[in-house]
Amino acid sequence: MTLRESDTEQALSPIACEPCRQKKCKCDRTLPVCTQCSPDPSKCVYPESGKRGLPLGYLNLIEQRLADTEQALFEALTTIRELNASHGGMVVQTTRKSADMRPKNVRMQEWSQLPLSGWAERERWREAKQDQYQCERTVVKSPPGVEVPPSNVYEMPRGISAASLPSRSSVGPAESVSVAESVSPERRRADRAGEVARRYPSLYF
Repeated sequence: MTLRESDTEQALSPIACEPCRQKKCKCDRTLPVCTQCSPDPSKCVYPESGKRGLPLGYLNLIEQRLADTEQALFEALTTIRELNASHGGMVVQTTRKSADMRPKNVRMQEWSQLPLSGWAERERWREAKQDQYQCERTVVKSPPGVEVPPSNVYEMPRGISAASLPSRSSVGPAESVSVAESVSPERRRADRAGEVARRYPSLYF
């Protein structure tokens, strides 16, 4: 092998340039510019040496990961909705009814129509996905690992007994309110001030 032949072999790219690959024409792989691109050398671009495509099965795993992520998001949004609507709490677990066999272009169109950028968009997405999941609801006192502090707890003002308060059965749905909601903090302070004034008439404040 002569020196000229060795130099020629070293000046060849292992793969064709991008313009020749797109045109599907034979590329002599000459570096830095092949013969086909010699009229316009700026267009002759070779891919990075050793660059490989996606691993085998990568796209299938991405699609499965996306399906699992959407299912987890649906469970989370539905659970939040149930927790806000009930006193105790309800955790939702879902099962996908069937695999999504729609064409990829249809699914891409759905992603553009149902973005997840805000709460309103996520709620629209959740409503659109209801027919794709089978929901199983489990009633719990609070979400796992979360302590719910007691609400509406306060000291009963003097002069008001529990017997004088209306029961839940004696009021209508629109009037059914908790004790903490029916008596404001200002009212409680006024009642206590009045009690002190009655017990100590000579005290001015």
